[in-house]
Amino acid sequence: MRVKQLIKLCLGIASHPIYFSNTLAAQQNTGQHEILESIRIGADWLLNAQESAPDGHGYSRRYSLITGWDKCYTETTGYIIPTLLGVSRFLDNNIYKESAYKAGEWLIGVQSQDGSFADIDTNRPQVFDTGQVLLGLNRMYQETGCERYLDSLVKASRWLIDVQESDGSWKRFAYNNRPHAYYTRVAAALIEAGQITGIEEYITAGVRNLEWTLNQRKANGYFRFSEFRDGEDAILHTIIYVLEGYSKAYDLTGDKRWADILIESSEVLYEVAPDDGLLFSQYDPDWRATNREYCVTGLAQFAGICMDVMKINGDTRFRDVGERIINFLSNLQVKRGKDIKGALQSSVPIWGYYGGMEFFNWNMKFYLDAVLKYLDSIETRSSGSPHDDLTS
Repeated sequence: MRVKQLIKLCLGIASHPIYFSNTLAAQQNTGQHEILESIRIGADWLLNAQESAPDGHGYSRRYSLITGWDKCYTETTGYIIPTLLGVSRFLDNNIYKESAYKAGEWLIGVQSQDGSFADIDTNRPQVFDTGQVLLGLNRMYQETGCERYLDSLVKASRWLIDVQESDGSWKRFAYNNRPHAYYTRVAAALIEAGQITGIEEYITAGVRNLEWTLNQRKANGYFRFSEFRDGEDAILHTIIYVLEGYSKAYDLTGDKRWADILIESSEVLYEVAPDDGLLFSQYDPDWRATNREYCVTGLAQFAGICMDVMKINGDTRFRDVGERIINFLSNLQVKRGKDIKGALQSSVPIWGYYGGMEFFNWNMKFYLDAVLKYLDSIETRSSGSPHDDLTS
């Protein structure tokens, strides 16, 4: 355990000993977990994150066992919107739709005049934050037909194109002022915006980034620039982000190139993973695990990607891996505590490197996405009810 992690552990236990115990207790529960209840309490925790945010109607970035609720996180508020709209339809409960609509209105209000969305800590325009909000704006316009969302998504798209490099990457206004392979998610958002508006330039810009990223792929399947910063091994969260961009691009366009990249890269991860399918928290460019903790966000994302691959090519190996990961994560879901009921810790162990002693809102977003995809896969292959228990 690193010194910083030890300090956070001690502070977290001292500040919230009951919540810490509740989180550990969730990990000891290996019984059955009713999947509808898991979805409901997880989505309710996101509503709690919205209501508890001190500065608006976005979703609080995290609940920390040390500092409590954080301010609204613009970036993830954008991509939580499609998730809660999906939950609203699945559970037939408008409370989640109302939350998404409230978040969408808040996003329009915090957009900069130039169309960008800023990092909440530095107030500096950020490409990734803008791209992730664009995903929410796209969905809100599709849901409502409201011209304000159309105007907002056009402004955001225009800004992203204006700051894109000629090779298709983004460096200006990129995190740590360097290109990132996981900006494929920005590319996919642009492609979607182009399809919505009929503006081909947006689609061209998105494809250009996907092609730039493809050129970063090594012979072993690792994408250069998958890490947050130079000299750091990539976290599973950003490794899977890269594949999510290609998955959404394929879903939007039907371009076989993107499906091939998704499937080939997922095969690499399938081979890298231990037998239980639980990929570790960090890997170096040679696929050596350099941190054998678990990044909960990345695992939830990989479960979703497994379902995407299974949907494309029918390979049940990926559905089985995704199901095992979902079972693992459902055991981590906290069942008690006003501020953390329904939440997922960010690392296993809870004091781990990635978000130690914190419950990020995006952990739950990607978990809910994966569970809904899993249920869809059940409906596709069986006429039985998709509402069976998840079992460990």
